[in-house]
Amino acid sequence: MAASVNIEQRVSRLEGASDHFATKADIESLRTDMYRTVGDLRDDMKSWTIRLIISSVIATSALVTILQYLIQR
Repeated sequence: MAASVNIEQRVSRLEGASDHFATKADIESLRTDMYRTVGDLRDDMKSWTIRLIISSVIATSALVTILQYLIQR
C-alpha cells in the first residue's frame, strides 16, 4: 500500500509541475525570436563596421592633410 501512495504522490507532483514545461510551440517561438535577435545584431555589427571604416578613412585623411600643411610651411 505504501508503494501506491508513493507513486500517486509522485504523479500528483508531476501533474502539478506540468504547467511549467515548455511545449513545442514555446520552443519554436523562442527559436524564432533568437534568430531574429541574432539577425538584428548582425545587421547592427555590419553598420557599425562600415561607420568605423568610413570614420577611420576621414580621420586619416584629415591627419595627412594637416601634416602636409605643416611640412610645407
